Amino acid sequence: PVDAMPSRLRRFTNRRLISWGILGWLLLLLIPVVVFLVPMSSVMKIRVFTSVCTLCLGVGLLLVMPSLVLLTERVFGPLVSRLLGFHPMFMSQVLTGNQWRTIGTAIALSLGLGLFTAIHIWSSSMLTMFTVPDTIPDVLVRFQEGVISDYTTEHVSKMPGIREGHFMRVSVAQPDLGDELREKMLAMGAMGGNLVVMGVDSSTAWREVDPMIRLKFVSGNRESVSRAFSQPSARACVIPETLAVNGGLKLGSKVSLKASTDGRRPQQGQRGAQEGVGEEPSVYVDYEVVGIVDFAWAWMSKCSGVRVSSGRTSGLIFTPYDCPLKDFGAPDREFFWFDTDGSVKYHQIVEYMRKIAGEAFSRKPVARLMRSFAGGTRWDQGINKNFVLVNSNESLNNSLNSRAFSVIRMMARMPLVILVLSSLAIVNTMVVSVRSRHWELGVMRACGVTRWGLFRMIVAESLLVGLCTCLMSFFFGLFYAWNATGMVTVAPIFGVIAPPLSIPWAMLAPGYGLAVLLSVVAGGIPALMAGRKDIAELLARRQD
Repeated sequence: PVDAMPSRLRRFTNRRLISWGILGWLLLLLIPVVVFLVPMSSVMKIRVFTSVCTLCLGVGLLLVMPSLVLLTERVFGPLVSRLLGFHPMFMSQVLTGNQWRTIGTAIALSLGLGLFTAIHIWSSSMLTMFTVPDTIPDVLVRFQEGVISDYTTEHVSKMPGIREGHFMRVSVAQPDLGDELREKMLAMGAMGGNLVVMGVDSSTAWREVDPMIRLKFVSGNRESVSRAFSQPSARACVIPETLAVNGGLKLGSKVSLKASTDGRRPQQGQRGAQEGVGEEPSVYVDYEVVGIVDFAWAWMSKCSGVRVSSGRTSGLIFTPYDCPLKDFGAPDREFFWFDTDGSVKYHQIVEYMRKIAGEAFSRKPVARLMRSFAGGTRWDQGINKNFVLVNSNESLNNSLNSRAFSVIRMMARMPLVILVLSSLAIVNTMVVSVRSRHWELGVMRACGVTRWGLFRMIVAESLLVGLCTCLMSFFFGLFYAWNATGMVTVAPIFGVIAPPLSIPWAMLAPGYGLAVLLSVVAGGIPALMAGRKDIAELLARRQD
């Protein structure tokens, strides 16, 4: 039998595999327990995660690796052997015959590929908290205050390509939060002590059939929100889940906002800002939370012009349309939100809106004076040289992806370089493996195995090492990214909450394909060397 030929097998006993595996899994499971369950201060949890948990991760993976090597050999060995056209018995002990050598090689290759995996999974997961969803209207238009008129309102709604029944006006303000909620949000990583308030028409936004805002409700439902928004003088609001989690809010909670008669006056909004001496006491109005939705608001609010008073904010909420007008002095008919029927492109919408704004500008001489103010570039004052700002969900996501992916690609480049350099390890492993098995290879040649068959078996061995590396790297990257996203709750970024894991298969595929390719190429070198030797030369090098 083939498995009786090797003179020395350096494989672990089943007892050792089981004991090491149990200990390794206990160390690995300690990490999510610390991240998700153990209560401790943020500073202490970060220190424990970066020290104790990192040590547990390294030792735990090392103890689990022998089991992963055995799993790779048992699962992929028969598949690879059949793929390359020889009996699976030839692959029964190519990895476990010398496990320390296999583990060392896999670790060397996993350093780069594992880091590559963790970067992509963590980054992709975090991007879900910023990607503008398709569950809100397609296009948001903002007109300069100086050109707002009946003309703009009338002609915007008549634009070709707007989906029937999917057009509404939106009122927008950015008031300061009450002291208690502001302190909570700033402590949780929010960049500003205010909220963007978007007033919407409840009969259009929250209607039962074909609503314009189709966000998933975490708490509450569309019917109760529509009913609450329809009440006369209602001060109700729908908040994103990030605000609910970081601010400790739930259905029925009150959101206190600073009332204002000028919705465009820069307010506190920043970390540590205080009211000026001699100012009149602030008046706050309370809004009741009637719904909590899953809404990635951060990038949409940053780039769509709804941050009308400050470039930083703690969140975005929806209220009845009249509330921002009455409580915060927001201009009427400044924003319009609509869905398209797919017949118009983004650039066509921009051109159409600029024509409307240009015509409205020519009809209102006062806009000329406003245009000269601050050079025509102060959008926090409602001013723009084109008099209108147009953003679609697609354009916002394109700008996000272009910035994010350039950073991700730069971060993932170094792990790939490490992977390429580490491929020298598998070359060394395969050379040592072939040299230590010259006699076994000679016996197989004497029994009828051809040079080409010997070449395929050695390449199959290197391919198995590569697959073992891929398995280890994916497990490490997935496990580490999962815990790292959980740490977002402890060390919050821009006030977002821990996102669900998102695995970008298309972005991971090139790295894993490169790892397999390097393994095959690295195995081909000693395979060619062994295939060129005569049977007598191979049999003469038996090691006792």
